[in-house]
Amino acid sequence: RISMNVLRLRGLPYKATVDDIRAFFRSEGRGSAPEFNIVDVSVDMGPDGRPNGEALAEFATEDECERALAFDRQMLGNRYVEIRRAGKGADARGSGPQHAIPVALQKPRGDRPDDRPG
Repeated sequence: RISMNVLRLRGLPYKATVDDIRAFFRSEGRGSAPEFNIVDVSVDMGPDGRPNGEALAEFATEDECERALAFDRQMLGNRYVEIRRAGKGADARGSGPQHAIPVALQKPRGDRPDDRPG
């Protein structure tokens, strides 16, 4: 079953973790909106095995997914994050199976700059 409550996040800081992404959607300081129930977050990896600045976030309900779209172009660290509904196929699953690495299997990234040149 493929959920329709999935959003694609682009422009993330390269050091952004799953916890950072979950915290981005917390409603603290953003009024009295209810908290989001984020089912899953998947950070996309490039061919070099490093995060590519994109992720997928799955929300429990359509309402939460719709509310989360209001965070489009909000800042996470020093980067603004573009948020769109994930499409079908490769877009809904990330950059593709050869590039998506579950967070639990990701290697520590060490001390790399937050933003890569180019």
